[in-house]
Amino acid sequence: MAAQILDGLALSKRLRAELKVRVEALQKKGVTPRLDVIVAAQDPASQAYVRMKRRWAETAGIAGESFEIDGTTTQAEFLDL
Repeated sequence: MAAQILDGLALSKRLRAELKVRVEALQKKGVTPRLDVIVAAQDPASQAYVRMKRRWAETAGIAGESFEIDGTTTQAEFLDL
């Protein structure tokens, strides 16, 4: 079997365009997709990853929010997010 080289940028653009169409169809039905993220680490790499995913989601019309928690967060506080 021969190896196949993928154009990651082109694939990403196509997938994002397809996702945007699906999101718009849901929004016409009154459904707003969300990508909410709970960040449990204060690691700069994790925070950069979350920012990147949120930007990507926003370009597809997906709303979202990030919540940062630490080791002192109680179960009640977590469930209240």
